[in-house]
Amino acid sequence: MISVKKAQSIISNNIHPLGFENIPLKNAGSRIHAKNVPATFHMPLFDNSAMDGFAVRASDTKGANKFSPITLTMVGVSSAGTLGNIILQPGECAQCMTGGKIPKGADS
Repeated sequence: MISVKKAQSIISNNIHPLGFENIPLKNAGSRIHAKNVPATFHMPLFDNSAMDGFAVRASDTKGANKFSPITLTMVGVSSAGTLGNIILQPGECAQCMTGGKIPKGADS
């Protein structure tokens, strides 16, 4: 076994960084971009659902369990690709599809 320092030395002595060239985009297939390309805006533009589920207000679910369920009124569905404008009020929930905007007022 060799030390980390020795391994780093072997690696740095055997790496030969490649240069870069400017080419037309149509010829860029199977190549690696040489520089970072920063985004000009945040993406996604809003908090979105990582998976299908329901958006609720945690305070509305306090004390809920298998033997004492809480009933919430579903006020909409938030789907990917739509401009969701759902605002949850107390006692409400919304179905959120993967990629859908998290409704305002939801914290769970």
